[in-house]
Amino acid sequence: MVSYRIKKLNYTSYQINKINYGLDSFKFVCAFLIVFMHTYKKDLGIYGDWFNSVITPIGVPFFFIVSGYFYSKGLLRNDDKWAYYRRYVIRLIMMYVAWSIITLPVTWLCIERGHPDYSILMKIVYLFRMIFFVGSCGIYWYILALICCSTIMYVCIKRGWIHSLYLLSFLFYLVGVWYNSPYNNGNFILKSIHVIFSSERNFINVGLFYMCIGHFFANKIFKANIKITSIILLISILLRTFEVNYLHTNSLQALIAIALFVFALNLNVTIKDETSLKVRKLSTAMYLLHFPFILLFDFYLRRGTLVDFPVTLLFCFITFYILDRFLSKEWNKVLFG
Repeated sequence: MVSYRIKKLNYTSYQINKINYGLDSFKFVCAFLIVFMHTYKKDLGIYGDWFNSVITPIGVPFFFIVSGYFYSKGLLRNDDKWAYYRRYVIRLIMMYVAWSIITLPVTWLCIERGHPDYSILMKIVYLFRMIFFVGSCGIYWYILALICCSTIMYVCIKRGWIHSLYLLSFLFYLVGVWYNSPYNNGNFILKSIHVIFSSERNFINVGLFYMCIGHFFANKIFKANIKITSIILLISILLRTFEVNYLHTNSLQALIAIALFVFALNLNVTIKDETSLKVRKLSTAMYLLHFPFILLFDFYLRRGTLVDFPVTLLFCFITFYILDRFLSKEWNKVLFG
């Protein structure tokens, strides 16, 4: 039998360790998966296609679950939940504004490449859409989603609407699944979502569901047998492979992400706190830095060869080292959390 032990936490006495070595380690792994997903095309044949369609998509869900987990831990830890929420959102807004400004030339370049026939006014309108609805430079929709989802979670948790929160998150998740399925036959609502947000993922259609999963685990003392969890992880990968090949839908990656999170949460690894924090920052840096680089050098990376992956990683590592070395701690915190 699966050795799971779940117990309700005491809201007033609970103390949190801000560092989890397993989560930090696998967040780093998932950052690699995200970079691979955005750079890889066809070099590895059917095996590469399988890896890119089954394994790499769990990167962003894992990020969301971890974010929901630590965000919820923070809400539980702080009696003044409004103050904690406000600090959390302000930090995200500052990060988003900073990266939007840094990558503004790349965002404008993408608009120029994609819509050279647009008037200057239409390009400005498109830029407005990118910044406020799509996520500047594309990839930063993740930060917008964290801002929106953390707000919804704060309101629901503050008012005790936990079951309603879970139901709402599941309904939004179904919208995302429907959008990505073969059964999306040009529905007006789904078309409208795409026109405004450019994707079914932005804001809450994916983020809220996975952050609520993190909230669920944050509310429990959850111990899992690593061997059994590993088997469940492998089974979920097999099920996801079946879904990709035969159902052509996009829902069972949630099982892999949850199983991986439980595995990482219970993984008995020990590294220095400073190393774990550095790995966490580097994971965030890889996510934030890689896509602007890909877009900037589109004339080279559009080929999608295996060379693109290590080149992009090298850029991320070097850039992170320079910023971490020469920027003040305050600016590093703004950029990488």
